[in-house]
Amino acid sequence: CFMVPEELGPDFTQTLRMGSPDGLKRLIWPLASGEAVEPPRVASYSPDSSAVSSTCRDPDAYYKSLSSRAFGGVDPKSIQLRDPVPTFCQGIAGMQEAPPLKSVVKHIELLNQEGQRSLRRLLWVIQLTFHQVEFCPFLPNLMGTLLAFFTEAETMTIVMCILKQAEKEKDPENAFNLRMVWNSAQLNKQAKAFLREGKGKPLTGQALRHLEKLGFDVHALAVELLQDGLASRLPFRAFCRLVGSFLREGSEVLLRYGLALLKLRSEKIVACTTKEEAKKELDTLGQGFTTFSSLESLTKAAFSRIIEDFTMTRLNSEWGSQYVAPKTSDYQRHMFCRPRLFAPRGHCTDEVWEEIWGWVPRACRIFDPHLVYTPSTHGTSMRTLFEIGKKSPDAPMFFFCYSKEGDVIGGYSPGIWSRTNGYMKPSQLRRPAEDSFVFRKLAGEAGNSTEVWPWSGKNEMLFNASELHGLIFGGQSAAISIGKDMTRCTTSPSATFNSPTLVVPQGLEHEGQVDDEPTKETSSIQLVGEMADFEMWAFEVFALL
Repeated sequence: CFMVPEELGPDFTQTLRMGSPDGLKRLIWPLASGEAVEPPRVASYSPDSSAVSSTCRDPDAYYKSLSSRAFGGVDPKSIQLRDPVPTFCQGIAGMQEAPPLKSVVKHIELLNQEGQRSLRRLLWVIQLTFHQVEFCPFLPNLMGTLLAFFTEAETMTIVMCILKQAEKEKDPENAFNLRMVWNSAQLNKQAKAFLREGKGKPLTGQALRHLEKLGFDVHALAVELLQDGLASRLPFRAFCRLVGSFLREGSEVLLRYGLALLKLRSEKIVACTTKEEAKKELDTLGQGFTTFSSLESLTKAAFSRIIEDFTMTRLNSEWGSQYVAPKTSDYQRHMFCRPRLFAPRGHCTDEVWEEIWGWVPRACRIFDPHLVYTPSTHGTSMRTLFEIGKKSPDAPMFFFCYSKEGDVIGGYSPGIWSRTNGYMKPSQLRRPAEDSFVFRKLAGEAGNSTEVWPWSGKNEMLFNASELHGLIFGGQSAAISIGKDMTRCTTSPSATFNSPTLVVPQGLEHEGQVDDEPTKETSSIQLVGEMADFEMWAFEVFALL
């Protein structure tokens, strides 16, 4: 059976509300999610198969396709995905910017290390392939819960189908029951609907009015309660009940459970005489729902409630509290983006790619970086590099220079290396020279993050390239200069990018330190004055194609 017959729908919904056994979740939850049984590909059935999926979608084939769209030709399992990862918690005043995964997914300790790596990959795939999700801390908690029972591919299959259903909603701003709340404007209205319904009932209304008298912003409390789907309040078993019903019934389930918690604890809340006492009570709002009888009482309180009105139609769009309001105009959002990479992918780490890719103009991020030149493969002839550049004369490029100590410096240019007579004129480029920048990732203690220096506009000296002088990037002292034999690299402060010397010998406390003589042989990097010179361990050029 791939679908729930219409006549069995009410019974199936009631079964989910009362909780499904762990052994049946793999069968029941995909059916509850609806369109998870309507795939773009139909898996062939084999009588010899040891396991039969409850859906007719081939999760592995579907997920492989999505992973290819997100990461390119590399194996996603080989990619090191560290914090921060997309948790869809950005942009509102009350939330930390790009928080670590463990602070967002409340039951993440139930996943082993491989499970946590799977969750990171899933979140990145959503970020890179489905751009409608703006603010939804519930999503990583939902995926983390599904991973406790399903494979990585099956989890993505279920979640993507829910997102596709939400995408098809005709009028989400005025809907009665959103399939999923995925932006701050929807969450703002959902919190208002929660308060409207809560204040209309005796017990919850009394609790909310008492909290207001004690000085609480009840709209902010409602947002905090609902934003992660109550994952931060409920024990795992209670949260599983919520998830099962959500898969079938949508975001109304979150409001029902939130109101049920408030109702069951209303007596204790009203008994609080100070704001501090009430805050302690609110912090333990979902504790204690661990036994079968307590779960039954919570479920009955949630679904026995007659909902008067959960529609968004008559709710205004003004921000109900400062907590959910957008951050101020000087706020710089952490950009979660990374390129699709293909073999051979070179030596640049995933961390560096992720940090520099956000500096690439949006119009150029539709392209993929391809390794087109490295001396170890193509030889050290400058002419060979220029001939390769002729194949894609209008392609933007990245280049990377690696030291033996593990430092990496490089640059981004709107045009690929080509033979010039003096400096390339910006008017000769297809794209603005202002898009260019240089960067570095230092090894050791100084290399915690990738530093970037964009085009300063102080001159028009982008790059100079010839067999006689080698490759020069930046002028009025070259930010990066590569010798014609492709073995050595020099760097110095450059006016083109307002950049300092990009590498210094290890052990120097101040990168502006000036010596009259070359540094001792404690490092392969030699510093004379403000110019550093080092032997390149590797040199790579990527064209964006």
